[in-house]
Amino acid sequence: AEDGGHRRFILISNTEATQAQPDKNLCRDVCAERLRRVLSGYTNTKGQAVAGLGGGFAYLRARRIPRHRLTMKLDHAE
Repeated sequence: AEDGGHRRFILISNTEATQAQPDKNLCRDVCAERLRRVLSGYTNTKGQAVAGLGGGFAYLRARRIPRHRLTMKLDHAE
């Protein structure tokens, strides 16, 4: 890669919680676990060890802010 392979990104996901499954959290239970395995290594479906890429990540939670409390005007055209 032109940048030497140094990657930084932000992964955003919702929880997909429902009334039937209020504790469901796709980001915590699926996305974060996939990242951990890519970073530290895993065994693939053929039983072969796949080396981890190294690095780290942070899992942060955002809170919902009611639209009427936003101080900026949001324009969907932007």
